Amino acid sequence: MKWYVLLFLLVIRIDFISAWENYELDLFDLVEELGVNTNFYDFIGVDKTAELSEIKKAYRKLSLLWHPDKSDESDAEQKFRHLVAVYEILKDEQRRTRYDRILVEGLPKWNQPIFYYRRAKKLRAWEILTILTLIFTIGHYLVLWAVYFESSLTMVKMKSR
Repeated sequence: MKWYVLLFLLVIRIDFISAWENYELDLFDLVEELGVNTNFYDFIGVDKTAELSEIKKAYRKLSLLWHPDKSDESDAEQKFRHLVAVYEILKDEQRRTRYDRILVEGLPKWNQPIFYYRRAKKLRAWEILTILTLIFTIGHYLVLWAVYFESSLTMVKMKSR
């Protein structure tokens, strides 16, 4: 009985345990997508020490320039999408601090576990539990059918003797 309680507490706690936050994983992906040599501050056209008001002003100026409905450039939609993502990072103090740390330390290396985790779908604890329950239920059902089939064969052999 005690191990059921421990398992339940572990499953509940799994959702709260993580080495990287989702915003950090998204930030890593964005840095890779734009290119490691692309600096967000240079991309948006502000200094690294720029205030939020300066960042907003630069964002508005570039959004008018790169908006897909107003620009004739072929890659305007992609530039605008990148601009919005960069602005979302730079306007949030926590994300901006984490990005500044990436500028100093760089991205995680390919041989670190985070590299593989970022390429896998991020599942929540309840999703994992649901998938495992489904797998075990189907497996149990198949085992029961195998037992039934084996029993029926045994009965047929016994009747034929």
